[in-house]
Amino acid sequence: MADDNHITFKCAVAKVQTLADGALRVWFDLPEDATFAAAQLMACQRHGVYLEAELVPQADEQDGDYWDQQVND
Repeated sequence: MADDNHITFKCAVAKVQTLADGALRVWFDLPEDATFAAAQLMACQRHGVYLEAELVPQADEQDGDYWDQQVND
């Protein structure tokens, strides 16, 4: 789902890498139905748009809320 100021999609972290200059690079896996969000992200890349991201952990139906498990371990 997206509006004029937000790009919203479900994703999984595929990889996190530290670059030579100390910056971080993060790859996300998106589901097949996120093609519109992917197109918007590609447009941002093409136009050099810098984004602010807020990622919200989603509850896992089998294991409960992963974030709560990490905080409580």
